[in-house]
Amino acid sequence: MANIENEAVILRQSLGMPDTRLYRDLYGVDFVPGEPGLVDDFGRLCDSLVKERQKLNDLCKALAITVTKQSVVYEPTVFLDKKLSSDQITAINSQESTAVAEYCRDVQAELAKVPIVESNERMVHLPALFSVHDVPIVFSDMPFHASCGDWAGKERLFWVREGVAYRLLILGKLLETTGVQLYLEDAFRPPGVQEGLFKRRVNWTRRDHPDWSDEQVIIEAKSKTAVMPRLASHMGGAAIDALLQDRANGQLLDFGHNYPDGGALVFPKSPFIVPEQWRNRQLFQAAAGLSDLTLYVGEDWHVSYGDNLASLDEEGNVRPEYVAIYGPIKDFDPLTGTILKVYSNEEKDKIFDY
Repeated sequence: MANIENEAVILRQSLGMPDTRLYRDLYGVDFVPGEPGLVDDFGRLCDSLVKERQKLNDLCKALAITVTKQSVVYEPTVFLDKKLSSDQITAINSQESTAVAEYCRDVQAELAKVPIVESNERMVHLPALFSVHDVPIVFSDMPFHASCGDWAGKERLFWVREGVAYRLLILGKLLETTGVQLYLEDAFRPPGVQEGLFKRRVNWTRRDHPDWSDEQVIIEAKSKTAVMPRLASHMGGAAIDALLQDRANGQLLDFGHNYPDGGALVFPKSPFIVPEQWRNRQLFQAAAGLSDLTLYVGEDWHVSYGDNLASLDEEGNVRPEYVAIYGPIKDFDPLTGTILKVYSNEEKDKIFDY
């Protein structure tokens, strides 16, 4: 495992040229080259993030944070000339979502093969940790959804594993230097929550796409919400869902969609974005990568560490030597963070009822 001191770099990946003529015919959208210097300006911001990350080397060493891969940003060739209308969003999600969902399904099939050797590392309360270190962050006040069984209507649990918590702390410090802060939507999901959210996703998808087959509905649902504990990083305290918030005016930065939307537009490599939306997404991804967190291939708000998702390398392929250290847990002590009960191997692979 390489020390972050030598690995605080950002890899830029070109997304290539989308089929602009086809998209114009299908959705009535137009694409334009980025404004002069747009990508270069963001490149300079990335360079600044790398320097800020290097300033945190001593803290990273103290927290035992190391990295095994580079941070990644995506560089489009063209951008939308204007933001999508509601009709265009509906049309794009109807036409493009299945291909994106199938891609995510194939990635998940590989992630399910990643071995998990539970470390029993303790859980950490994020509000307390960020407060102690005086790092700005905002936590959603939305309760658990009505679909979440016994947890319906209760406050969300902003707890994660210690290794995840410390990396989020670094992420928060990096974002602070750019004038934004994390707006945390979700973290640990106890038993009953993930199951309910998957059923909700199935129902939402059927509502939004009444013409889809059952197979299309389930593939889309699986691509956005884990269908079993083995793939549910939130159940292991290994992942968070977050947006970015402007510290000056309190506004959420525009990612091109709302949370927790489904469909093709939440795909991190979606071509259907304007420059502002691209910059906001890439700021989150770049800072997260520098903090040793991995962005999920199917959602631009979900990052994790220590789970099977974190096995993916810079190109999106599973690293063969990787072993996950966080699996799904059932309970922990809220006073000490000690893990009290974990899922058995059989339970990890049980498909949620829908």
